[in-house]
Amino acid sequence: KQEERKKRDRRLYEKGAVFESIFIESKDFTKDEFYQLITFPNIKEEVNQKILKIIEKRKENQNQNTENQEEETDIEE
Repeated sequence: KQEERKKRDRRLYEKGAVFESIFIESKDFTKDEFYQLITFPNIKEEVNQKILKIIEKRKENQNQNTENQEEETDIEE
């Protein structure tokens, strides 16, 4: 459980740092102001759509990698 917490903490630090590097002016935002920003309806919907596209592309790449590995195995045999 401690290992999972460390991974989560690292992920949150990295993503927070990326956000701040893109939106420099947001560094001094309070937690509430930050929440208002990331839950802005138009932004939230667009970001969720982009997330779904990224996930779909990742799945397609994984499937293609699996197919390529299977082809390589067939060739070796």
